[in-house]
Amino acid sequence: MSSLANKVLTSSFRAELGRIVDAHNDKVYSKQKVVVRDCSRKTREDRKNEIFRAFADLRQMGFPLQSPLNFKNRHLQELTSFWQAKKLSPRTINTRFSIITVFCTWIGKPNLPGKIEDYFAHPETIKRTSICRINKAWEANGVSIAAEIQEAIKLDERFGLLLALQHHFGLRVRESIEMRPLSAISETRIGAHLLVLEGTKGGRPRVVPILTAEQQQTLEWALSVTQKSRSMRLRWPGNTWKQAQRRFYHLMQKMGVTKADKGVTAHGLRHGYAQISYRKASGFPSPIEGGAQGKIDPATHRWASSYVSQLLGHIRPDVFPTYGGGYGHSLRVHKITVTNALFQNPLTTKMPIY
Repeated sequence: MSSLANKVLTSSFRAELGRIVDAHNDKVYSKQKVVVRDCSRKTREDRKNEIFRAFADLRQMGFPLQSPLNFKNRHLQELTSFWQAKKLSPRTINTRFSIITVFCTWIGKPNLPGKIEDYFAHPETIKRTSICRINKAWEANGVSIAAEIQEAIKLDERFGLLLALQHHFGLRVRESIEMRPLSAISETRIGAHLLVLEGTKGGRPRVVPILTAEQQQTLEWALSVTQKSRSMRLRWPGNTWKQAQRRFYHLMQKMGVTKADKGVTAHGLRHGYAQISYRKASGFPSPIEGGAQGKIDPATHRWASSYVSQLLGHIRPDVFPTYGGGYGHSLRVHKITVTNALFQNPLTTKMPIY
């Protein structure tokens, strides 16, 4: 709950709003239906904070609602005007609007919000794009991954290992910190795979193939490191997740690998993995690397994009442009499915080998 809400909302209003949020906030939401799946803790916290903030803002603007159930379209209009007046980014405005849309379904008013464009005189100003325009991969920015990992090892071996895992498997920071290598490596008749189970976004597990000697060596390194830990996690012994997270980013700053210093972040390793995977799957460089306009056929691009999106743990195939750029409308990624059941049953289906 935002601190502003504690200051300006009455205790009875906060209690009623809290009951509404707590009754619905644990499930994933889609425009078509409420998905019967728990959402992440971060999503729940973000929703709650934004909803309480919205009603606090309304009260300060002169709309002291007696009950959250009294929320109407004119209140949403006031909020959108307030957001634009504060010059919030298109991404922030879209996120807040989406959360209010979800809230309206909770109070039995699913048709209350119109399209977001209806609330702005110049809709183009709040249009967001997920297509990557600047390559965020380390190598593309002149940062040597091998050299930086060696420097990281000098500072802290576990820190260097986390970077290596992010580089070779496209892991998020939390996924690498929370990994238990002993239970994550799966040997089957179709080869070896890394089961990404811990710290995933939305709690969605995924499978990443182990195809290179570098990947295998990195996992053997991880096993040797975690054998010294009772929990068998890669996280530093004695650290909670939050403490390990702070330690990781402190070491990143100490090493000077930050957006301000070298133009990259840890997430750039994930971008690099996505681009490498696209090259191997399609036979062409990703659009952000120059692409192959006029050479690559739409079906190959769409398949490779969808495949890489799922390797990264995303449900939507059109997420790839966030990492690898796009070709525009002619080769846009639509809702297609990778014809590979590996992502549903990694133990029985053969992985396409590059």
